[in-house]
Order: sequence, then C-alpha cells, then structure tokens
Amino acid sequence: MEEGTLVVPLENEIQTLDPAQLFDPVTSRVIWQIYEGLLALDENGNVVPVLAISWEPERNYTVWRFRLRDSVYFHQVGPVRERIKLSAYDVKFSFERFARRFGAFIFAGHVKGFDEYVKGRAKEVSGFVVVDSLTFEIHLVKSEPSFIYRLTSPYLSIYPREVVESFPDNFGKEIAVGTGPFYLYRFSPTEVILKRNHDYWDRGAGGNVETIIFKVEKNQQIRLTRFLQGQYDIIQLPSFLIPQFISKDGELLPKYSGKFNLYSTYTLNVYYIGFRCDRVDVNLRRAIAMAIDRGRIVEMLLHNQGVVAKGPCLPGLQGYDSPDVLVYNPDSSRFYLSRSGYGGKEVELLVTDAPNSQEIGEIVQNQLKNAGINVKITKVDYNTGVSRIFSKEGVDMFVLSSEWVFGAPEYMLDSYYSKAQPTPNKYKYENPEFDRIFERARSSSDRKEINKLLYEAELIAQRDVPVVWLFHMKNIYLTGKRVNNFKVNPNNWWMLKYVKVS
Repeated sequence: MEEGTLVVPLENEIQTLDPAQLFDPVTSRVIWQIYEGLLALDENGNVVPVLAISWEPERNYTVWRFRLRDSVYFHQVGPVRERIKLSAYDVKFSFERFARRFGAFIFAGHVKGFDEYVKGRAKEVSGFVVVDSLTFEIHLVKSEPSFIYRLTSPYLSIYPREVVESFPDNFGKEIAVGTGPFYLYRFSPTEVILKRNHDYWDRGAGGNVETIIFKVEKNQQIRLTRFLQGQYDIIQLPSFLIPQFISKDGELLPKYSGKFNLYSTYTLNVYYIGFRCDRVDVNLRRAIAMAIDRGRIVEMLLHNQGVVAKGPCLPGLQGYDSPDVLVYNPDSSRFYLSRSGYGGKEVELLVTDAPNSQEIGEIVQNQLKNAGINVKITKVDYNTGVSRIFSKEGVDMFVLSSEWVFGAPEYMLDSYYSKAQPTPNKYKYENPEFDRIFERARSSSDRKEINKLLYEAELIAQRDVPVVWLFHMKNIYLTGKRVNNFKVNPNNWWMLKYVKVS
C-alpha cells in the first residue's frame, strides 16, 4: 500500500458531501474530515475549541459570544482560486443554511428569530449576530447554561458563503470546501479521495496520513475478506462477528492479536423500544418493560460488548446516572399485566432493516411470549418505519436506536419532554410534573443541581414507561498494525487527523 495512505470501506453509497444535507452516519466519516464546527467533543466527551478559540456567556446565559481563530483559511481546491479566510459571516451563513434542513432540531425554539426564519417570515435569524469578522454571537430566547453542548455536534459545520453561492448545483458533489484536516481531491458515488490539508490551522494534530481513500463496499463478507487481506485499513465489527475476533474478556483472540489492533469505545448510542402512549396503556407498558431481560439481550446479541441502558444517557455522562426503575422482574410483570386488562390481543412491534433491529424484535417477542404477551412483528425498511412511527395513527411499539449529537444528559432527556414532540419525544408522552422539574434543570448552571433535578424528573418519566431503554452498544474497530492512534469521539467522529501510519 502506498506510503501515508489510508483505505477505508464504506457500507453504503455516498449521498452527498454537503453537511447541510447529511443524514447518513456512514457518509459522516467522510464529511467530518473535510469540515469543522465552532466546538467539538474530544474522545472523552469534553468540550474543546475548534474554529472558535474561546466562548463566554453573557446576560445570564441568554447570549453566547464566540471568538474565532484568526488566520484560518478554507480549502483552496478545484474552482476555488483564492484563499478565503474564515469569518463570522461564514458562521452565520452556514447556521442559517443548516436551519432549513436537518438543523432545525438544534436551534428550534431556542434561538431568537429562528422559528420565524424557518417559516419564511424573516430574511435572517435575528439571534445569529456578527459582531465583527472574528466575533459571532448567538442570542437565545431564554437562559440556557448548557447551550454550548448543542454546538459540539459535528453536523454544525462551517463553509464559505461565496463558494456555496457561486456553485449551488455542485456544492456537496464535485465541490466540498471546509477548513478541516483533509480536502476533497476526487469524488464519485463509489469512491472519495481526500488529501492532507497542509495549510491546516492545527499544526499539533500529529497525524501523518497524506491520502484517505474511502471505497464503497456494500457486501459485508467482501469488506471483511479484503480487510483480512490488508486491502482495507479500518473496519467496524458488526455484532454478529464479535465472537470470531473478540474473547469473552473483550480482547483480540490470539490468532489475530499479532496482525491487527483493537480499538473499542462507547459513542452516545442507545437502543430502545418505544411505545405510542395513546395506544398502549401504562400498566401494559410496565408489564412489557419488566418482562424484558435486557441483560440477556446484551449477552445474546452483543456477546457482552455493551451495557444495559438505565435511561437514554450513557452512564456517567457529565456525572449523570439514570434511575434504574424498569428492571427485569417476571412477578412484577404479571402483576401489572393483570391490572392492564390485557386480553391476549397481539401487540404490533415494528422493526426495520437497520442493524440489530430485527434481532432485537425477535428476542423481545420470545421474552414477552413467555410472559403471556403476544407480539406480532412487522418489518419494513427504515424510512417506511420512521414514517409510520411519526404518522398520526402511529404504531404500538417500535425498535429504534439513537446516536445522540449532544454531549449533555439534559438534551437526551428531551425524549420525555412534552414540548419536544414529535422528536425526540416520539411517544406522545406528557407529564406536567416531569416538565416542571426538567425545566428547572435546564435553567440551572450548576452541574450537581442539574443532575439532581434530572434524576428526579426521569424517575417520574420512567414510572410512566413511554420507552424501554435496552442497551448502549460498544463500538468495536479493527485496524491493521500499520495504523496507530485511531480515535473515535462520542459523536462517532472518526478523528483521522490524529492517525499515524507506518
């Protein structure tokens, strides 16, 4: 393999290189090498500066001021002939462009003038303020001490206004211009080649990769075979392959330990079964929750390479741990089932073609059958499943997973918040007492108080069982021995700028 080159397989075709159009987590591995945001999470989940060198709250956390790095330039590639310096105007343009696409969930209801802009009632977001070329402010509707965690999402990438407006039809295809450690060299739907940005602002990143070749390889067996043959440098192991490579104590098996490196970490993922609360009564939800042996699912499906989820948050995130109310208890399950008036009618469980979805459904179906609850599994493609879940009539139960983009628990507990419907609260769940305590937590700037209030609020929500949190899956990666210092942050950003190849 050519010196300084990294070859990475992708499980599906690359839909776009435009961050504002990004929905696919596989494509994000490519995009997040090209673009950057104001802030990010490091591999331990701490907020770190990226394009913003500093930030500070003002006016009781209703205004956040960001100072940008001086002398950061966008990639000078393709038709971009001049060096374009990063400015606060680019930040405002990128955030407003993002707003009318996937970004609405980050800013909606929080930034002044945002909702009016999205509805077409304003030409700009009044809460996005350019103070000068290197100073950008965000004005909020109300105090939000944790707001910086919203901006750590890699989806909030910055790109140059003049390039997007000059090439509206090609941006995200042949043209992709950011400030990241790698720039776009060549693009096709089946292969993307990136080259190292030698004008990159972070001189201390330490990596030595000169070229990254992302190859679309949909066939799982071919991906694995070519990795074993040394044609690919990094793969992420699907759960069913774990026993082939990993021992029960989480180490590489001896026959592979001399050939490959193992890297494993938790991202902000959670797998769960959601209910439509207007279709399934609370006692039946409790009976179902206590009939599901989550530890057994982790053992069978993940081969113990994961942890049982007590709530939506990875345990210990910002010092927070969810209450563990819905423990496996067949006796309690039978008690609540008797109070539910359940008469044996099949309860529909929707699964999709997403990884692990059908397998989870089948395990749960069997466990609930043993508890006297009949479940009918309906399988559809992922997009159809999402449409059904969000439709007016909804579905009784559904298997989904979330990869959270925020690094603080208060944003994940939005899942229970009545004002966060239809997403992330896709359960039609409402409890005014939860809302009251949760809003107090969101207005606090003291982490200990925030976590205490979140615990109180979640205790209320979990007793109502709008969702059964199943597990957090450990992400397991194998790399060739020539690849060192491979890292993935909690947002599932492959931090390839740190990789060293020999």
